[in-house]
Amino acid sequence: MTISSTFEAIVGTLQQHRRTLWLGQSVDTSVLHASYADFEWLPLLTSVGCIIRRPKANGEKFDGKLRERIAAKGPLTIDSGGFVLMMNPSLGWNVGHVADVYERIDADHLISLDVPPGPADGPAVRRRKYEATLSNLAALIDRVGPRVRPVAHGATMDELDRNCRRIAAIVPTPPFIGLGGIVPVLQQCGSVRRPGADTPQRRIVEAVACVRSHFPDASLHLFGVGSLNTVIGAFAAGANSVDSIGWRQAAGFGSVYIPGRHRRLLTDRDRPTPCRPFINDEDRALLAQCRCPECRRVHNDDERITRLAHHFKPRAVHNIWVLYQEAADYLHSLERASVDRFLAKRLSDAWLDALEAVRLRPPLEIVRRLQANRVPANNDANLLPEFSPAYCLKQ
Repeated sequence: MTISSTFEAIVGTLQQHRRTLWLGQSVDTSVLHASYADFEWLPLLTSVGCIIRRPKANGEKFDGKLRERIAAKGPLTIDSGGFVLMMNPSLGWNVGHVADVYERIDADHLISLDVPPGPADGPAVRRRKYEATLSNLAALIDRVGPRVRPVAHGATMDELDRNCRRIAAIVPTPPFIGLGGIVPVLQQCGSVRRPGADTPQRRIVEAVACVRSHFPDASLHLFGVGSLNTVIGAFAAGANSVDSIGWRQAAGFGSVYIPGRHRRLLTDRDRPTPCRPFINDEDRALLAQCRCPECRRVHNDDERITRLAHHFKPRAVHNIWVLYQEAADYLHSLERASVDRFLAKRLSDAWLDALEAVRLRPPLEIVRRLQANRVPANNDANLLPEFSPAYCLKQ
C-alpha cells in the first residue's frame, strides 16, 4: 500500500505545527484504518475503560499484543478509564488495577487514573477527588515509570491553577498533559452559540490558558473533543493534541463531514425529524472534490453519494480524511493570515468570542518564525512543541 501525496501533505502540516489528532479506537469495535495506506500510521487512543465496562470480554485484550490487535503502528495513547469510573463508581477499579494493565502493554502515553469531580460535588468533595488524582499520579509514576502522563482538573480557575502547581511538584516538566473533566463542557458547546462571560467555550479556552501557563513546553491534550468543529475550536484555543471518536459516531448515524459545513445526512431514511441537514447542491460540489480513499474509488458523483449513503465504512473513512483535512486547513489559515475568515465559517459566535477574549490566536509573524526556525519559543502560547515519538508516515 502506498500513501497518497495529498494525505501525506495533510499529516505533514499537523506535524510541522506540533499538532496531534488521535483517532479513538475501542477494542470492542472493528479496526477501520488498517486497510488504508493513508491511515495505517495515524495516532490512536484507546481506553482501559473497555476493560472496566466488560472485564471478562476485554481483560485479556490489553496485553503485549494490544498494538497488533488494534493495528497501532504509529503513536498510541492509553486512557485510564477515569471517566467510566466516575459514571460507574461501584465497579471497584483502583490505581493498582490500572498499574497492572499499564505494566503489560506497549504505549507512548499512559494517562494517569484521574478522579473527576461531578457537577454536584461541593468544594470538600472536589478536594478529596483532587487529592486522589494526585496520589494516583505519584503511585503510577513510581510503579510504571515515565510514560505516565498527568491530568489537570479544576471546577474553577483557582482550583485548576492550584492543581497544576501540585502536579508540577510531582512531575515538573511533563512532555504531555491532559485537561480533564471537560467532556461534559464540550458537549454543551453545540447548544450554546451566543457569546457570554460564562459559556462552555469560554471555560475551555480559559482552562487551556491556565494549564499552558504552568506547562509551556508540554503537549496539551483535550480528551473526547468529538465533533469536527470542536476539534478546530480546541486547536484554535491552544491545544496541541485532541482525540476524537466523532468521525465514527457521525458515520454510524448516517452522516458525513463536509469541509466547512460540518455534518450532512445523505438520505432521509424515513426520519420524521432529521438530526442534521440533508446534503444540498453546494455540499455535493464540495463532496465531489474529496480525495479520500473511498471517494477516489468512485468517479461518478451520484454513485459516490449512493455508496456513502448505504455503507458505514466508506462514511467513516471519508470522515477521518475530512477531519484531518480541516485541521490542516486551519493551520494553513494561520500561515496565510486568513484565520479569522476560516474560523468565522466554522465556529459559533460563542467560540469566536471566547477565543478573542483570551487572545490565544498567535500573530502571523510568530507562526512564520516558528515554521522557519522549527524552534519553539516559550512565550508562543499557541504553537508550542508537542512530545512526538520517533514515528513518521510509512513511505
